[in-house]
Parts: sequence; structure tokens; C-alpha cells
Amino acid sequence: MITLLVLLAFAGGWEAYARLGGVDSLILPAPSEIATALWDDRGLLWSNLLVTAQEVGLGILVALVVGALLAVALHFSGALRRG
Repeated sequence: MITLLVLLAFAGGWEAYARLGGVDSLILPAPSEIATALWDDRGLLWSNLLVTAQEVGLGILVALVVGALLAVALHFSGALRRG
């Protein structure tokens, strides 16, 4: 409960500062502006999310394969194991 109150206070302060503080919305947009942009551009975000998820998955797969190959090389090579 206290965590939620702290988060709401932070978001409220951020909103007030962005709206009343005279800060450029390009530098520090208000949380409401961010939420509106996320809702308005949800189709664009979804298509980019799919591409990013594929890239992350491929990166994890490559890391697993390279890590397994290095582990096998370390296991079977005495010189690498001593190093």
C-alpha cells in the first residue's frame, strides 16, 4: 500500500512539474502525454515489439550456442582449462 502511494505521489509530482514547471515536453513529457502517445501509436508499437522480440530471441539462442560450445571446449582442452 505504501509503495502504491509513493508511486502515485511521484507520478503526480511529475505531472505537475511537467505541466506547470515550464519544462519542454520534448525533454520531459507529462505521464498523461506518454499514456496518450502509447495509446495513439499502439499499432506501431506492436509491430516494433514483434521485431524486437525476434531479435532478443535470436540473441539468446546465439548466446546459448556459443556458451555451450565454449563450455565443451574448456572441458576437453587441458590448455584452456588451465588458463
